[in-house]
Amino acid sequence: MWLIVFGMLNGYVLLWNGDILFFYGVVGMFLFVFRNLSPRRLLAVAVAALCMQTVMFSLDRADFTATRNAAAAAEVQKAAGATLSSEQQQAIDSYKDAREDYKPAPENIAESIADMRQNYPGVFAKVKDQTYYVETAFLFRYGFMESLGMMLLGMVLFKLGVLTGRATTRTYVTLLLAGYAIGLCINVFELISVERAGFSIESLLTSYLTYDAGRIPMTLGHVGLIGLMCRASALAAANRTFAAVGQMALSNYLAQSVICLILFTGVGFGLYGQLQRAELYYVVAAIWLAELVWSPWWMRRYQFGPAEWLWRSLTYGKRQPMRQTSVATPASLPA
Repeated sequence: MWLIVFGMLNGYVLLWNGDILFFYGVVGMFLFVFRNLSPRRLLAVAVAALCMQTVMFSLDRADFTATRNAAAAAEVQKAAGATLSSEQQQAIDSYKDAREDYKPAPENIAESIADMRQNYPGVFAKVKDQTYYVETAFLFRYGFMESLGMMLLGMVLFKLGVLTGRATTRTYVTLLLAGYAIGLCINVFELISVERAGFSIESLLTSYLTYDAGRIPMTLGHVGLIGLMCRASALAAANRTFAAVGQMALSNYLAQSVICLILFTGVGFGLYGQLQRAELYYVVAAIWLAELVWSPWWMRRYQFGPAEWLWRSLTYGKRQPMRQTSVATPASLPA
C-alpha cells in the first residue's frame, strides 16, 4: 500500500508519468495467493499472464487495421462526391485520432515541448492527465498482466535458487548465452522490420506482438550475467558497489525523477526536447555514475537508503534505526 503512495508521489509530485512503483504496489497485493505454488505452477501462471498481454497487442493491431480500412473506404466515397454517413465520418475521425496518438503533427509536438518547459504548475497541468491514464486505463489494459507475469517469473527464479546464487555456474552460463542469443535476434529483427517500413504505425504495432518474446530472454540473459559476475572474485569490489546501488533501488529511482525534473522541465534547465537521441546517453551515463558514487558512500554510513528507511518505518509503524551499528560492510554480497 505504501508503495502505491510512493508511486503517486512520483507521478503527481515529481511529475514522472512513466512511474512503475504504482504498478508494483497494485500488482504486488495479488502475489500473496501464489506464494506456496511450485516453480512449475508459478511458471505456468506467469506464461498465461504474459500471453494475455500479447493478446491485447493483437487486438490493438486488429482494431487499428479495421479503423484504417474503414477510413480508407469512407475517403473513397467522399472523393466520389457521396454524402458520408455518421459511421463513415466517425471512421475517418477515429483513424485521424489514432494516427495522431502514434505520430503527432509537428505543431502538436512543438506545443507539447513548450508545455514541458513551463514552470512547475504548467508542467503539472500537462502531466497529471497522462499520469492518471497510465495509473488507470493503461495499468489495467497492459501493465497489470505484464507486471504480474514478470513478478511470478521472479518468484520462479527465486525458488529455483537462481536469484539467491544457489544455481550452478552452468545454469548462469546457459541463461546468459541462450537469453542474449534469442533476445538480441528478436529485437534486431523488430528494429530492422520497423526501420524498413519507414517507422509506420502498422510496423510498430506488429513489433509489439514479439515484445515479450524478445525482452524476457534478454532479461534472463541479464540474470545470467549478474550471476556470473557475483561469482567472479576479481569483480568483488565492483559487485559491492553494484550491491549498494541495489540496496538503494527505491531512493535511486526517485532521485532520477528529481534529477530529470530539474534537467528537463521549466523547474530547472528546461532541456525537454532540446537534446538529440545520442546526447541523452550522456545524461544516462552521468546519472549512473552519480549513483555508483553516492550509493556506496551512503551505505557505509547507514543501514538503508533514505526512501527505503521511510518505507520500512511507515510499513512497521515505527521509526527504524538508520545509522550503521556494525563494522560489517553493508553492501557486501552473501556468500
